[in-house]
Amino acid sequence: MGRFSHPAPSWAIHPRTLIGVPPRAGGSGPGKHGALHTKQVRPGRRPGLPGTATLYEMAMLTFAWATVVGYLHSAALLRTADIPAMTTAPLLTHWMSTTIAPVITDYAQQIDSRRYPGNEEWLELDAPLMEHLIQTAAQRGVDTRLPQLIDSLTRAGITAGFGLDSFASLIEIVLTSRDEH
Repeated sequence: MGRFSHPAPSWAIHPRTLIGVPPRAGGSGPGKHGALHTKQVRPGRRPGLPGTATLYEMAMLTFAWATVVGYLHSAALLRTADIPAMTTAPLLTHWMSTTIAPVITDYAQQIDSRRYPGNEEWLELDAPLMEHLIQTAAQRGVDTRLPQLIDSLTRAGITAGFGLDSFASLIEIVLTSRDEH
């Protein structure tokens, strides 16, 4: 039971499900996004130590929520100009698959090699864009906490000597943050 006064539902703790999805109200099985949320892991095939599947789940949730919050911030900015979210949904989903997905693969290679070449973009190049995003959001009455968080991580990276390195270098800042807690 842990911190909660009720046991976790079975779909949340199934040992073979990487990310569980509750059954739909009035039905059974995964909800609308079930294909994205139920990745089966075969016993004996889990990489790493015990608890790795749970860590994968937390990593996937972090990625999902950060991505969705970024989208919500984008939609909020556009709403201030009366641009419907559905107008940009096709553009953003195409951009995710053609631009962001390859960047993630490139960053994964950089992270694993611990080399962050700033050939195409670097933190000192990104920082002024973040300042502009913060100013634009503030001027339009949109919450600035998300771009401020990204800006603060970027500035910490520059301070730590990663100014000419790629955005992937911020993993070193995210990892060092754990030592401060």
